[in-house]
Amino acid sequence: MPPLTRLALSEVLVLIDQQQYFVLHAPWQTGKTTCLLALTEHLNRAGKYHALYCNVELAQAAHGKIYWADWGEDNMGSANLDGSGARDLATGLMHPLHLALGIW
Repeated sequence: MPPLTRLALSEVLVLIDQQQYFVLHAPWQTGKTTCLLALTEHLNRAGKYHALYCNVELAQAAHGKIYWADWGEDNMGSANLDGSGARDLATGLMHPLHLALGIW
C-alpha cells in the first residue's frame, strides 16, 4: 500500500494549510515514519512548503544532547538540550539525511 494512501491526505493538507497540528498515532512498526517521509516529499515536490522531517526520539536517551543532520549545510552536529554547546560532529558531507547514534 503506498504510504500516502494510509493518511487522510486531503484532510492533512487542509490542516497544514490552516497551520494546525495533526497527530499520527499507530502501533510500533506500522509505517508512521514512512508516511511522514512520503508526506515531506509530497509537500516539497508541490513547492508551496519547505517540509523537514526530524526524528527527536534519540534525544530522549542521548545523555542530554540533541543531534541533527543538516542537509543544507552538509554537516552533522550536536548541542545541549537547551541549545548551548552547539558543535559540528562531521562537515563536508554530501546531503546527509539520517543520523544514527550508538548510545551507551
